[in-house]
Amino acid sequence: MRSVFTLLLVLVGTQVGLSSVRVDGYCYLEGETDHSGTKVKFLEASPTADTDSTYTEASGYFGLDLMPGVYDIEYSQHGFLPLQMEDLALINDTALPSQTLPHGVPLFGALSGTLGPDFFIILGNVSVNSGDMLRLMPGTVFRFGGPYSFEIEGTLLAEGTESDSIVFTIAVLLNPDHWRNLHFSGSASSGSRLAYCDIQNGSHPSLGGGGIECSGSSPTITNCTIRNNTAHYGGGVGLGWSSSPTITHCTIIGNSANLGGGLYCGDNSSPTITHCTVVGNSADLGGGLYCGDNSSPALERCTITDNSAYCGDGVYCRFSLPSFSSTVITYSGGSGIYFFNSASSQFEYCDVFGSSGANFAFYDDDPSQGPSGIGELVSSNTNGDSCDGYYNIFLDPMFTNAAAGDYHLLAGSPCIDAGDPNLPLDPDNTVADIGAFYFSQLDVDEPVAVLPRTYTLHPNWPNPFNPITNIRYDVPQTGHVGLVIHNLLGQEVIRLVDKGHLPGSYTVAWNAAHWPSGLYLCRMEAEGFTQVRKLVLVK
Repeated sequence: MRSVFTLLLVLVGTQVGLSSVRVDGYCYLEGETDHSGTKVKFLEASPTADTDSTYTEASGYFGLDLMPGVYDIEYSQHGFLPLQMEDLALINDTALPSQTLPHGVPLFGALSGTLGPDFFIILGNVSVNSGDMLRLMPGTVFRFGGPYSFEIEGTLLAEGTESDSIVFTIAVLLNPDHWRNLHFSGSASSGSRLAYCDIQNGSHPSLGGGGIECSGSSPTITNCTIRNNTAHYGGGVGLGWSSSPTITHCTIIGNSANLGGGLYCGDNSSPTITHCTVVGNSADLGGGLYCGDNSSPALERCTITDNSAYCGDGVYCRFSLPSFSSTVITYSGGSGIYFFNSASSQFEYCDVFGSSGANFAFYDDDPSQGPSGIGELVSSNTNGDSCDGYYNIFLDPMFTNAAAGDYHLLAGSPCIDAGDPNLPLDPDNTVADIGAFYFSQLDVDEPVAVLPRTYTLHPNWPNPFNPITNIRYDVPQTGHVGLVIHNLLGQEVIRLVDKGHLPGSYTVAWNAAHWPSGLYLCRMEAEGFTQVRKLVLVK
């Protein structure tokens, strides 16, 4: 192709002589408002061409005069994925198509040591090999540019904080579909820990674990959000091959699969799952959770709600030995819990309520497929509510605001003090409540308003977020308070608060639907006080 262009240009030059042409265009930086500083380099690819370069302005615009010829073009800026275009014949004035450089440092292959905090673009499968350790710092973001997986056979320590999560997601500009998953494989990866991670938009259509997959591995997973992932089994989390991870204080939401929309437990797996919320997941079998193939998951103090499936909308049990204690299973799209050859399953001190079908369903309508007498009201619990022989109740748990995702209990909930009395006491030193969130009974009869003693800008929640986050701040005295969002260049993006305040605690929401992904700074100013927090918008 280049020889054709070269011959054409030589013929044109012989007849009319060569004069310069004007070439311009725009190159944007993902997540930024100032697009200046990108180097646009034109590399000669024919005898008449002449290598030259320029830089973008704040608007992203660039332009320069070139000798007619065939060129390769390179767009580059530190912290962004470079872009190349080849064999462009520029023989007339030309407006190039606009380009956008994805935010992130290119990364692929075997990883070890310490990474972050930074944005990384994953351009191939990544791994932590057996015997190696990789530590990801709070604020690190892995954005997968294709259907790549993260294979962990060594130790992964991805421990964010409540205000500075670690994110695994897709790079929308390169990969509008999905990445694979975090795959913990083998006992050598059992020392891995995930904390305050946001694992989203993964997909494993032919296998398991759209977000997280464990094969013979037992990592510890705490305070993580696992959302919008898909797989053949285990849309959010897929567990097999005798895996026994500890999963606690996690939110598993909006995932889908053929088996186990939220979680799949199979192949002799025996996870411990506590204080987790499993909500809004869907599957053919087991919308919230699928227990099969001699698995024996142990769930305590969880909330499983608003899940849907063709069968077993909340929980599906097949040839399994699960143990559920002090867990809420509510508002299932069909049956709450389905039993198939799982008579030894244990469901005790649970609240099963609001299923659009039966609370309990059985294969071939045969009750012997599940625990004997489950669901039959034969007694009363210590609160005086009717229950079955396993102390399960069937009453509205009285969530604070389920529509807004708040599954804390209201005063008067039948779940208060109705959990397993053999479990450790709740933090208020009362008997365990049913569900992922306990109701504090301290000073419940005489609430006292406590005014803040200092100005404080609290970490926003959620963080990272898309597109809404809540920002809480404390004001100890009457006076003017300003709350402003800035980009990394210090430019004001939006002024959320700018008025006088009485003493108290306040919360304001920022809807960033119209702003690009990236890192932002929230600045609070009041009476000589200044504090700044980092906010990460990930779309």
